[in-house]
Amino acid sequence: MSGKFEKVQNHLRKESASSLIRQYGIFLVLVLTFICAAILEPKFLKVSNLTNVVKQIVPFGIVACAETILIVSGSIDLAAGTTLALASCVGARIMLTTGSVFLAFLAAIATGMAINLISGVLVTKFKLPPFIATLAMMNVAEGAASLYTNGQTITGLQKLKWLGQGTVLGVPVMVILFVVVLVIVHIIMKKTRFGLQMYATGGNTKATAAAGINVSLQIIVTFVMAGALTGIAAMVTASRMLAAQPTVGPGYEFDAITATIVGGTAFTGGVGGVKAIVVGSLIIGIINNVLVLAGVDSSWQTIIKGVLIALAVVLDLNTKKGHGKA
Repeated sequence: MSGKFEKVQNHLRKESASSLIRQYGIFLVLVLTFICAAILEPKFLKVSNLTNVVKQIVPFGIVACAETILIVSGSIDLAAGTTLALASCVGARIMLTTGSVFLAFLAAIATGMAINLISGVLVTKFKLPPFIATLAMMNVAEGAASLYTNGQTITGLQKLKWLGQGTVLGVPVMVILFVVVLVIVHIIMKKTRFGLQMYATGGNTKATAAAGINVSLQIIVTFVMAGALTGIAAMVTASRMLAAQPTVGPGYEFDAITATIVGGTAFTGGVGGVKAIVVGSLIIGIINNVLVLAGVDSSWQTIIKGVLIALAVVLDLNTKKGHGKA
């Protein structure tokens, strides 16, 4: 009898340790990444560089918010980068035409929502896998951005200087905006019925539909919300350079997806949140910064990020298998 009791105790200890690793292991990874960065590149710890790291995180961090709500719902957006480029160009042109920053933001957000609405319809009404639907829209948005700008950079966005370079009590304005976005996304995901339905849809679509939830509408609205977030990220990107480029966005989606998965969002859906966005974005931001400081070729940077996302997905799948066996 005592032998069986000991087996149960050992099993509970293993389960407890496994649970702790799943919950807090990523924070250890963040700390180790920071320490390794400081050791490998002395310039990393300069205040100006750390500030720059945080500011660099903001655009793809907001896109990571978009990817998170989609991945949690069982979808993904490969068009986020080119959508960002198109939205920033539309917003920039509107601002130069009207002189209104507010209208520029609305135009960028509306552009992101429109592109993602089409993606959502392709997924729900035409039954295309999210990967294929957003891959198609990635090319559409890229072509549209090039046509809209004639392949030229839109400059003269001085009215966005407050966002790209401004501070409030020493804190960059874009960082404050990022925090506000994170809070809103957290509230939607964790405190609303719609957010809970995101997790349900990503966890088990058939069971969610059987429960009477309109899964198609849920997916479309989630795509549109993600598009709005991409539109905000577009204006942040434009504010950093005081210009909008039709080629600036591609690649953002992969940084965002990598940050989301590395941070702990399950690639298979149903698990994730703001913690994953913040921690994952910091890890990817630090790695990006150190690679640039060390003068690593951009091709190698892309390879390293590809390996990271592959490892994160493999780890996620293995963790799920192990948890299922237990």
